[in-house]
Amino acid sequence: MSHLSLVTPSRHYIQCDLEEAFLDFILSRQAKLCSENTVRFYSFTLGKFIEWLICHAISTPGEITTRLIRAFLAEYAKRGCSDFMCMNIQPHCT
Repeated sequence: MSHLSLVTPSRHYIQCDLEEAFLDFILSRQAKLCSENTVRFYSFTLGKFIEWLICHAISTPGEITTRLIRAFLAEYAKRGCSDFMCMNIQPHCT
């Protein structure tokens, strides 16, 4: 009988850059045979999130926190965007 164990992120994942992680995720969705529209949606929405992270000096997946995700969503909500359908707004880099 095999034992289940918790999967912890590999050191590579924590240290790789956001673009590498993004590509890995998109490739995983394609490998799972997600529809082209789904992959396009993920590419678009995650691309906006990555742009926002870069503007906030975040460069690796290991630096992403729950607070950053909430801040990203709050910024878009403050602009009158309640979902990812209005992601065509450019992030404000400070």
